[in-house]
Amino acid sequence: MTLVTRRHVLAGSVAVALSDSRAFAQAPSWPSKPVKFVVPVAAGTATDLTARIFGEKLATRWGQGFVVENKPGADGLIALGSFVSARDEHALLFSFSTAVSLNPLVHAKLPYDPALDLVPITTTSEVLFVIAAHTAVKANSIADLKAETQANPGKLNWAAAPGLPRFVLERHRREQGLDMAYVGYTQTGTAVQDLGEGRIQLMIGSLNTVLPVIEAGKAKVLAVASTDRAKSMPSIPSAIEAGFPNLAVPAVGCVYGWKGMSTALRDRLAADIDAVAQDAGVVAQLEKIGQILRRSTPADLTQLLTKQRADLAPLAELMRAAK
Repeated sequence: MTLVTRRHVLAGSVAVALSDSRAFAQAPSWPSKPVKFVVPVAAGTATDLTARIFGEKLATRWGQGFVVENKPGADGLIALGSFVSARDEHALLFSFSTAVSLNPLVHAKLPYDPALDLVPITTTSEVLFVIAAHTAVKANSIADLKAETQANPGKLNWAAAPGLPRFVLERHRREQGLDMAYVGYTQTGTAVQDLGEGRIQLMIGSLNTVLPVIEAGKAKVLAVASTDRAKSMPSIPSAIEAGFPNLAVPAVGCVYGWKGMSTALRDRLAADIDAVAQDAGVVAQLEKIGQILRRSTPADLTQLLTKQRADLAPLAELMRAAK
């Protein structure tokens, strides 16, 4: 048996204090080389654009360059697995929140442990999703859509951005008894084009993606499928305002650190990202691509992920059944 004396306790306390002081001393010196943002989506998509907007400002603030490494596919699992296994202390994961909150509910096996391998740092923005309809559709709101499908059972075809948006609208369709047919697409751009040409009548997708056919007068927005209205469309209600909170897609962009990141560095990065978020130019750029700012502390992000996991549990059953 090892005897633990007061000397041992004091020595341990001193060691912890020295460790903490070293962490605080090291935090200001980071980064010592360009920082890589690992992004789980393709270039040009909403999360990718956000990473680049924040990355350019952070590069100036940190005095180092930044690189975006796009690793799309598999609900973000490819990117997360790569990020965790690399253990690169000059890489940050720039991901949508559901890659961390929803994946453990949908996938039996993960290439990472979300509780141990990722350090939540902060949120950046929320991608605004919309439910858009071809102009030939008579419904002008989500409430009108039920009457439209009852009058034309099986006549309306709908599509969705990949992943969670599809299942958000599918859940609503089942709850409301909407007789519509889902059409799958491998490319979101093709679905948007077909919406504009009337080959499909309804679509849920990011505002930035659907905007071209809306601006061309070929489609209209029935609701913003997010928590807030879009500033560019102030007359269009959010899903929550319209009385359909289950239609709000929780598409929040987040930044995560590597396993073992010091608390001091985590907090410093959160403060740096928050400082960038308060830049008027950043806010304007986000609004231009259909996003709204979402500032938070590391504790706020941890709470957000916990709440999302609980809220999305019923939806996860629907997603597992579709696999």
